[in-house]
Amino acid sequence: MSFLGDVSLDIGGVGFRFTDIPVLDFIMSWRFGLEELTLRGAVRIELLEGRGQVSLSLANPTVTIVWDGRSASGSFVELLRAIPSFAQFVLDDLTRANPHLLVNDFMEGLHRGVGMRITEGNSSCATAQP
Repeated sequence: MSFLGDVSLDIGGVGFRFTDIPVLDFIMSWRFGLEELTLRGAVRIELLEGRGQVSLSLANPTVTIVWDGRSASGSFVELLRAIPSFAQFVLDDLTRANPHLLVNDFMEGLHRGVGMRITEGNSSCATAQP
């Protein structure tokens, strides 16, 4: 089962929009990409379905993102906060709409992988339309 959605990411006043993207894959790619970025200082996140790569580079405390011929720089700390908040928002939204996902082994692994648990709360830190 694939959950497609639109994701908007604003970095340094520049908006990046990813449309009809598999949101669970997006979450995992960014989560692990950010971990790799902290270790290596630069990383490429591969987007599914031939949508290219997002390049990230880190010069603490600034992260630079390049995708689709555009680039922007912003706070690395804010990005580190935004991705898990977005992930929590999406996971909460998906499990509210599909309660059977609460007993899905993959979803449980995803929660562990992003360091979160399903809650009844709602986060408004991200824009998503799954």
